Amino acid sequence: MILKQTKDVNTIKEVLFHPAIYPNIVEGEELTEEIIEKVVETEGQHFLEVEGREGTLGVFYIHKVDDKTYYGHINMLPEYRGSIALAALTRAEEWLRYNTRCDIVLTDVPKKFNNVYKFLFNAQYELFDEDDNMGHFFKEIR
Repeated sequence: MILKQTKDVNTIKEVLFHPAIYPNIVEGEELTEEIIEKVVETEGQHFLEVEGREGTLGVFYIHKVDDKTYYGHINMLPEYRGSIALAALTRAEEWLRYNTRCDIVLTDVPKKFNNVYKFLFNAQYELFDEDDNMGHFFKEIR
């Protein structure tokens, strides 16, 4: 498995517009190619492509909150969730350690996705807050 930064809008769209991912990744707004193109060129925002022998397995979207904190969004195609996604997440955390000054990764998960909660607990993320609809997780990576 290879994890690499990408600005290839077609690769990003291939994953994000997959019916098992979109519309679950946005609430209250539409995701468009124009939005992706703008994000790809914005400083402090990164797309990391997870590539395997089969091609693209998923895309991580990581964006800067401040110098030490980043928000991460995991978008793995359904057939590559589980242990492959866990290995990819470990590599994404390594990428953050070596390419940024990130100490803490944050992520939010809708409560309806119990499988993602379990996945994050397996990846050593901690639940620090929860409201009616969302769980808020963090992990120190340094």
